[in-house]
Amino acid sequence: MNHRGSLSKLIYAGLIHLYPAEYYRLFGDELQQVFDAKLANPRQFGHQTKAGVWMNELCELPVNVLTEYLVLANPQMKGDLAMSANQRSRMFALSVLFPLVMAIVISLVNPRFMGILFTTGLGWLIVGSYALLLGVNAWLVLKRNLWRPGLLLLTTLTAILLILFGPALIRVGQAVPTAFTSAPTILIIALILIGLAFAVATLFSTSRPNANNRP
Repeated sequence: MNHRGSLSKLIYAGLIHLYPAEYYRLFGDELQQVFDAKLANPRQFGHQTKAGVWMNELCELPVNVLTEYLVLANPQMKGDLAMSANQRSRMFALSVLFPLVMAIVISLVNPRFMGILFTTGLGWLIVGSYALLLGVNAWLVLKRNLWRPGLLLLTTLTAILLILFGPALIRVGQAVPTAFTSAPTILIIALILIGLAFAVATLFSTSRPNANNRP
C-alpha cells in the first residue's frame, strides 16, 4: 500500500466520523470498505481516476451527513420509503412556500431593495435562478416523493440566500469603485452555480438508491 493511498483512507476514516454516532457504529466499517474498493479500482465504480472518487465523495458526503442528522431528528424520513401526504406538505412548505413567502414579505417591507432584482441583468439572473430552484423543489416533493431531505434543504437554503443577499451584493457592486465591482458579481454567480449544482445532484440522486447513504 503506497503512502498516498494510506493517507486517503486515513482522511476518509476521519470524515465519516461526521455522521451521527449510531449511524457510524452501524455503517462506518462498510462505508470505509466501499471507499477502499473505489480507490483500488475506480473504473469499476464509474470513475476514471482516484481523484474522481474523491470529487464524488466530497460532493456527496456533506449531503449524506446532513440527511442522516435530519433522519435522526425525524425518524419518519428514514429509508427510501415514499413520504406520506402530511410529510410532503411539510417539505413543500419548507422548500417552496417558505422561501416564496419570505421574498413577498421582504418586497412589501422594502420594495426598493427587492426592486433592484428587476432593474439589472444580474438581478434577473438571480430571479430566474431562484424560480428554477423553487420549481425543482416543488417537482421533487410533489412528483418524486423526495427521500434525500439533505439535498432538498441545501437547495432551499441557496434559494433563500440568493434573495436575502442578492440585492445587497448588487448595490455594493454599484457603490464601490469599478475595480471592486467584480467581487459581488462573482459571489452571486458562485451562489447560483452552487444552487444549480445542488438541484442537478438532487435530480440524479433521486432516480436511484445511494449506496453510500444506505449501505
